[in-house]
Amino acid sequence: MRTGRSFTVSSRDRQRLQALVADPKSAQKHVWRARIVLLSGEGLGTSAIMAENGKSKTCVWRWQERFMHAGV
Repeated sequence: MRTGRSFTVSSRDRQRLQALVADPKSAQKHVWRARIVLLSGEGLGTSAIMAENGKSKTCVWRWQERFMHAGV
């Protein structure tokens, strides 16, 4: 069973991710990935993130893990 993941998004990373989400030229796959990380950094649970983005649980977990290991 997977335990809840918790991480902090630095202000610099948050700015980069928010800029990516706001840019209309950003690829949509990058936008939803950034949203997953931003929502995770705000403390939302997996179910809420899934509902917000329309992505699966494994997808949310994958991008949380990737951010925790590699950052933006």
